[in-house]
Amino acid sequence: MLRDRFIGDSLRYAPSVLIPAAAGVASVTLFTRLLSPDGYGVYSMVMAAIAILSVVAAGWIEQSVLRYVPERGDTAARRLMRGHVLGLTLATCAVVALLLFAIRAVASAHLGAYAGVIIPGAILLLGEAAFVALGAVLMADLRSHLLSTLRIAGALLRLAGSLGFVLWIGRDAAWLVAGVYGPDHAGFPTEKEFDAVMHTNVLAAMRLLPIVAPLVATTRGKVAVISSRMGSIGGRTGNQGSLYRASKAALNSVLADAALTYGPQGACCLTFHPGWVQTDMGGPGATLTVEQSVTGLRATLARATPAQNGAFLNYDGTPIPW
Repeated sequence: MLRDRFIGDSLRYAPSVLIPAAAGVASVTLFTRLLSPDGYGVYSMVMAAIAILSVVAAGWIEQSVLRYVPERGDTAARRLMRGHVLGLTLATCAVVALLLFAIRAVASAHLGAYAGVIIPGAILLLGEAAFVALGAVLMADLRSHLLSTLRIAGALLRLAGSLGFVLWIGRDAAWLVAGVYGPDHAGFPTEKEFDAVMHTNVLAAMRLLPIVAPLVATTRGKVAVISSRMGSIGGRTGNQGSLYRASKAALNSVLADAALTYGPQGACCLTFHPGWVQTDMGGPGATLTVEQSVTGLRATLARATPAQNGAFLNYDGTPIPW
């Protein structure tokens, strides 16, 4: 009889262990494919912080519940204490969330990629702490069936919340990369040369940005154009490839206008120098491989904050004079 009951209870409660474990494995498998390495690093750090803060916010409440609730024999008194526990948990989490918002408001420029994840992180923290406290109440009341259901529901909701968080930090990013070099001299270009370079390097961006930037702005994402250090006027040291230089200076001007137009709508608009890259344009003697340049560009864009809207940056994030 005891053996049959043990087997039956084991089978009944096994899903409360197996489903959260499966959800954890699924989240790692899914999110490592949805996010870049930098994005997954941000996700992992935030989830670790949520786990720590949920213990700070609700761990001590959990211990108090397990210690004192069983002593409340009266049903009404136990119900009242459960209400106080959940209210206190939410109040504690709200204080922690307010502190996070205050940190974001005061030190947003120093938080980098983490500045944009405080809001969804605070929401996940509230949910996580509420589940900890509610689970403690059910455990103290010896409601094993409900506790098992809560653990399953918590695992699924945690997976759904994490997916929402991933979609938040994986917001849209658009890259405008088309470009041609044109004649490699400092003299006057022909009309044909001028049209070919300016159409590709400048007119294409002027036509695409009004289409792409509003769409990116709806997700508070980022728009990046590939320019060149050769388009910098303040940092110019040579005159070779003057038509290319003029086109990239004009492209930077187009991006600056886009930043003023679409920045207030939610888009972060940036212009980048990709470095001297081993492409058909850069040649085999260039200092960077395509992989090194692209990795740096993606990492810099991922770290960019709304405060950098309109910036001209090197692939490694170093500012470049206009």
